[in-house]
Amino acid sequence: RIKPLTSIQKICERFGPFVRGMMKEKWVSMPGSEPELGKVLHQVIRLSYLDALGDKAVWFPDARGKRYFPDVSIPSLKLAIELKLATSEAELIRSIDQTITDIGVYGDPVYTSLALLIYGTDDSITEEVVRQLWEHRQARLGGTKFKWQFWLTRGPAERLKKSATV
Repeated sequence: RIKPLTSIQKICERFGPFVRGMMKEKWVSMPGSEPELGKVLHQVIRLSYLDALGDKAVWFPDARGKRYFPDVSIPSLKLAIELKLATSEAELIRSIDQTITDIGVYGDPVYTSLALLIYGTDDSITEEVVRQLWEHRQARLGGTKFKWQFWLTRGPAERLKKSATV
């Protein structure tokens, strides 16, 4: 029998190929943002974990009262998942920096398992690259009060360009 956290990790790691398959069948269009991917991820996880909650359902406050929202949370597993889209190594570095800064407030007695899911679109974004960057950036920016695990998936996405307003 597979442990629940191992099961959810496998679901997350297979999420990119799942999106690719959905696009091939023309069931979804090219994802263009983290919120789009987060909504699909939430629905996929709900197939196995009916108590999975989407973005804005759970929040963690910082010392100033600002709220931080994980993309998916699963109360039965005490798990919060933060999803980051990385279309290049430079974007991966920005995503890791933002995550380390933001997630310092994540975690409470209800959510003791925390995961960062990197959705990479470039083959240069490997587990080893993510691990090295995570360790380097965390040492530079400071640690977090809870232990995080990170997972990697690769799939199609193309960041939507913000249109200039006139």
